[in-house]
Parts: sequence; structure tokens; C-alpha cells
Amino acid sequence: MKFSLRTRFTAAFALAALIPIAAAAVAARELIQRRYRADYQRALALARADAEREVKRLYTEVYASAAGFATANLPVQIALDFEKYGQVDEGKQRDYRDTAPSIMRSLGLDVLSVIGPDGRVIVSGHWPGRAGATERGAAANLGLGRAYLTRERVLGPDGATPQRLAVAATMRVSSESLQPDAAPTLVVVGRTLDAHFVERLYRPGLVEVRLVEDGGFELVPGGRPWSDSARFPHAEVPLLDVAGKPRARVIVAVPDTELHRTLRALTFGAIGLAGAGLLLSILLGLLVARRITRGLGTLTHGAQAVASGDLAHRVPVVGADEIAELAVAFNKMTSDLGEASDRLVHAERIAAWQEIARRIAHEIKNPLTPIQMSMETLQRTYRAKHPKLDEIVEESTRTVLEECTRLKRIVTEFSQFARMPKPELAPCDLGEVVSAALALYKGGAVPLTQELGPVPTVRADRDQLTQVVLNLLENARDAVAGRDDGKISIRTREAGGGALLEISDNGVGFDPAVQGKLFAPYFTTKHSGTGLGLAIVQRIVTDHGGKISAEGEPGKGATFKVTLPGVTA
Repeated sequence: MKFSLRTRFTAAFALAALIPIAAAAVAARELIQRRYRADYQRALALARADAEREVKRLYTEVYASAAGFATANLPVQIALDFEKYGQVDEGKQRDYRDTAPSIMRSLGLDVLSVIGPDGRVIVSGHWPGRAGATERGAAANLGLGRAYLTRERVLGPDGATPQRLAVAATMRVSSESLQPDAAPTLVVVGRTLDAHFVERLYRPGLVEVRLVEDGGFELVPGGRPWSDSARFPHAEVPLLDVAGKPRARVIVAVPDTELHRTLRALTFGAIGLAGAGLLLSILLGLLVARRITRGLGTLTHGAQAVASGDLAHRVPVVGADEIAELAVAFNKMTSDLGEASDRLVHAERIAAWQEIARRIAHEIKNPLTPIQMSMETLQRTYRAKHPKLDEIVEESTRTVLEECTRLKRIVTEFSQFARMPKPELAPCDLGEVVSAALALYKGGAVPLTQELGPVPTVRADRDQLTQVVLNLLENARDAVAGRDDGKISIRTREAGGGALLEISDNGVGFDPAVQGKLFAPYFTTKHSGTGLGLAIVQRIVTDHGGKISAEGEPGKGATFKVTLPGVTA
């Protein structure tokens, strides 16, 4: 996306105004949060310590109440009845049941039960209807000798018996009148955890408290709404059940309402300040950009006029600033361009004809080599009275005629367009083209090694593809000239869905520093080269949608790789 200079100036001024404001706001928020968070952590530590003390006090008081009630007259009398008679008389049971609620209230308890050795509930102050029921596994599961968190059904004013969280303790009834080895009679006492427990820890505006069990909120003190404790610092005090595992939690939290109020005010203030700064920066940016872009617009119009060929165009010079200096330089440039244009046109015409001449000479030279080799082969076989003379004559004359036809076509195309012939693309077998080219070099002084693997069909101009192969083979032959151990290898294989041609030699190679210039026109490392061979090869390969690359080291030979795309269905 392109932006005008005016837009960029405006954006730069806007950023210059907004960045300091944003940085200051972020720094202020961080400092404020650090100060508040430190205060919150101190307050939270105190609130947690208070909650831990309250929980410990509750557990201790319940335990002490259980120990005291275990020696009281009511449970001792029940234990003696069981020891003497193996049961409690029904009349006595009714008396015990009637007195149990008043005893429970006098002791400040919310839970009170006496369980006989047979596991039956004799009395239950918090749920009279429980009397006579069997308490399964009472001695094993109720945690003898310590306080624990449990659930107990407690009779309400409306006659319902909802389950309530309670801290309870279980004790064996003890008395000097009881036999030590007698089956134990148990007492269970406890206090429910209600809003009053939570209210003792609550501090309006400073500390919020909740009693939570099984992922839900159990109590809400005073009907006040519960704030989300995840938003501000909070801590948890576990309440352990009979197995010693946390079954409920007392959550104490320090509301950070004041922090959020302060941060909100700071944010709104920063936004207001940023808005004012943005508006001011936009106005300032527009004024500065307008002054600068007015002169640049004139220069842009002048550049467009020059680009369209009007080298006589001049821009007006206004003022004495940098834009005016640029206008003076622009006018001088257009004047110099007008003078140089005529010289350039003349030089380009000469260079163009020289280019055409070089290309024609180079392209004519390549076909002459196979013609010469064919005629030399024909001459040798004729003198040696070779038995297959007719076949060799036929093959050599066919080669000569094909190369002559190609010469004629090259000369015709160069004379008409002064450029390389446009490729006539058709399905072509690269392996067949390479085999035909190698046939021209059979019997030569340089040994050829070939590994022609299967390759996909390519769309190519057969003549131009032949020209590529012959040019690369001729370069390889020139590279190994004069070496007794000179050799050339040519390989074809499939690569990435296309066809890959590799021609390697062990000749003079080339310096890696000149690798980027190998395919540049008129660059050559040979004394007799024109510098157009590899440039023409690259042009042909590129016109066919392919790629060519070269690798080599001085004295270690070179490898040229040509990749052509395969024909797609």
C-alpha cells in the first residue's frame, strides 16, 4: 500500500505526539499498580492469618466441647445402661431425647448425638428424628479424638432438615464407672458453619470472605453480592474432613476496587490527552506537508513531462530553500539530458548494429563446428575405404544439411528482428536431443561419459534446445583442450517434476569471483571468445521457462546445470 508524503508527515507527527503520552501512561500505571499491589499483599497476609486463627479456634473449641460432653451425665448414663442391660429402656430414651436439644443449646453447639455400642443413634439434639437409626461405621469413620469437617442434617424452624457444613468431633464416653474393655458409646458434637462464622472475618470495603465447598459458594454473608475473587488478590484456608483432605475452603480476598478506579481515571485521562495531541499533530503535519509537497508536486509534474519525452520542460524556481535548489538542479539535469539524448541515440544505433553483428558471427560459428567435424569424418572414412561408407556419408550429409538449415534460419531471423528467434514450443524429448548432439562428437579426441536417465517430456524448440546442448559441449571441449586426461560427462535425470541436464568437465574451471558474470553478454575467459555463447544459452533457457546455473573451481573443472519444466497435463 502506497502512502503520500502528506500522509507520512501527518503519521510521523501523530506518532511523535502519541508515543510519549502512551509511554508515560504505561509507566504511571505500572508504578501505581506496584504500590497498590504491595499494600494488597500485606492486607491479604493479615486477612489470611485472621482466617487461620478463626478456623483453628473453631476446631479447638469443638474438640474441647466433645471432650467435655463425653464425661457428662447424659452420655455416661446411656453407656451404663448398655453395660448393664445391653440396651436403653424406651422410657429413658424418650427422656434423653427430650433433654438433648436443651443440653445442645446450653453447650453452644449445633450438633449433638449419642451413638450406642450397637451403632444406633440414641439421641440427636440437632435432628431428633434420627434417633433409632443406625450410624454405619461410626467408630471407624467419624474420626475419634479430633475435629473434622463434615455435613450434618439439622432440623430447621420449618421442620426441614437440610444438610449443613459443620466442624464436628467424636469422642468415646468415659467414666470411672464404666468397664475399660466395654464396647464404646460415642458422642458427636459440632458447630455449623454459617453466615455468622463468615461475618466474624468480614471487613467492609477491606476484606471479603466466602465459605466455598465443591466448587460452589456455600454462604453469602448479609446478602451482599460476591465479587469475583479472580480479579483481585485472594488466599484460601482449607477445612479438613475426617480423612485429612480439604473438603471446603475459606476464601479471603482484598478488593482492588480503588486500584481499578485509579487506573480507569488514568486511562481516560491519557486517552483525552492523546486525542488532543493527535488532533494537534494532524493539523501541524498537514501544514508542514502542504508547504513541502507543493514544491515537490511541481517537481513531480516536471519529472512526468521529462519521462514522456519533453526534455525542454522547466520547473519554476520559488524561494531559496532546499526545494528551490532541487528545482535548479532538475532544470540543469533536463538541459543536460537534452544535449546527451542526441549523442545517446547515435551511440545506441551503432551499439545495436555491433550487437547484431556479434551475435550473428557467434551463432554462425557454432553450426560450422559440427559441419567441419562431419566433413572430416567423411574424409577419413573415404580414405580408409570404410565398409560402412554409404551409411556414414548419409549421416554426415544429413548433419551438414540440418546445420545449414539452422544457419539459414538464424541469419534470416537476425536480419528481420535483430534478436534471437522466438522459440516455437512443442513437446520434445530432452534425452533424444542430447543423444543426437552426442552423435556429432563420437570418435573425437575427448572421451565422453554419458548417463542418460529417463526425463519428463518438455515443451521446447528442438533447434534452440540443440543449440544449448552444443554450446555447452563446445565450452566443455574448449575447457579440457590440451589436457591428456581431459574428459566430459553428460547426465540427464528427473528433478522436481522437470528435466535436468548436467554437463561437467575436468578442465580449467573458473574463479568463484566471476561466477555472477558468466552469463553476462561479452564476458569471456577465453582469448578467442566473443562472450555471447553463455548469454545466448541463458536467454534460450529463460525463454523456455527454465533455469541455468554453474559451479566450478580453478583447475578442477566446471558443471553447468539446465532445468526445464515438464509438460503438465
